[in-house]
Amino acid sequence: MVDYRGRAQSLLDWGERIVMIKQDGNVLVHQPEMREPVNWQPSGTTTEFQVENNSLVIRSRHSHPPEKMKITFRNLKMIVATSLRDKAEFVIAGMETDVVNQIISEPDTIEEGLRISKREKQVKSG
Repeated sequence: MVDYRGRAQSLLDWGERIVMIKQDGNVLVHQPEMREPVNWQPSGTTTEFQVENNSLVIRSRHSHPPEKMKITFRNLKMIVATSLRDKAEFVIAGMETDVVNQIISEPDTIEEGLRISKREKQVKSG
């Protein structure tokens, strides 16, 4: 069960969840489907663990904005505690701006003799 109080309020009834508590304090609660967590706390969150009435209780608190989340487990299938080491830099290519820049720098890639007269106009989103 997950009980969140803060910028909003939410209550998630019993179910099987994956909970990740990252080294920077992020707390993520995932259900069996979907990519995004159903509940989460940002980095800088403090987390405490207790056993209450034969259940594992995880309490996380964040001060700015003030919010707290209580996660209660009646049954556990797995617990993993580890410290991850990862200093790799994330590099991404193939974004729209990469494609546009490639076409502008080498218009013959699209069609021989192609001349770029102007770049797309920047507009506000919305």
